[in-house]
Amino acid sequence: MAVPNTQSGKSGSCEGSETSEYEEYDYGADWDNFPEQVKTYSFLPLPRTMCRTGLWLKKADGLITTAKYTNYYGFGVLSGMEDVNLLTIGHVSISTLLNIRPRLHMFKKKLERGDVLLEMNGEPLCGSGTSAPYLIMKMLWNRREMLTIKVVSRKLLKNCIGVSQFLHDNVFSKSSLHYQIQLSVRANLYAISAPITNRPRREDDLPPEQGGYLFVDNARLYRWVGRQFFVEAGEYEGKF
Repeated sequence: MAVPNTQSGKSGSCEGSETSEYEEYDYGADWDNFPEQVKTYSFLPLPRTMCRTGLWLKKADGLITTAKYTNYYGFGVLSGMEDVNLLTIGHVSISTLLNIRPRLHMFKKKLERGDVLLEMNGEPLCGSGTSAPYLIMKMLWNRREMLTIKVVSRKLLKNCIGVSQFLHDNVFSKSSLHYQIQLSVRANLYAISAPITNRPRREDDLPPEQGGYLFVDNARLYRWVGRQFFVEAGEYEGKF
């Protein structure tokens, strides 16, 4: 996933882009403006014997990858940027429902499979991949700390969980939850994305993890363009 910058000629650099409104955005405070839609849950870390461990199995661009995961607080996380979707709650075990704090919550509201995950312990997650929430849960679990999440039912979003739906063709009211999610998605993509280009590699190019480009062939790049993977896109000297 890239965040192209047409001003600098890079197809994914943040330099020169107008990103200040996203960098200064206060994610945590704004969810509180939607108390009827955004639900907050807190969980104590589960004993190790109750943590469910499994494998992700994902297929993308013809490749199948696997990764080990552990549900340290009794629930799983699905979708994410790997599927160009918002993160959603996966399997919810009975231990999770019994672990909700305060316990009164388990009678008033229930965490459900498919709920859209907005943040964990104040960390915004819209626009992140599935590894991000698991890393947060592992860190908190190792410290034996409580986990607090904010979610919204995908039904309230009219099942709109595709990231591209929050980046293109939609004009949301600034007072709406959809608009806040849109800002969060864009801010996360600017923060975590590597620039993507189809130009030839040069000797002085840095690797993506050091701020350099991710080089792809034309077929993959234009397939991504067609699926609206990019926040911004453009050409420079005949190259994307």
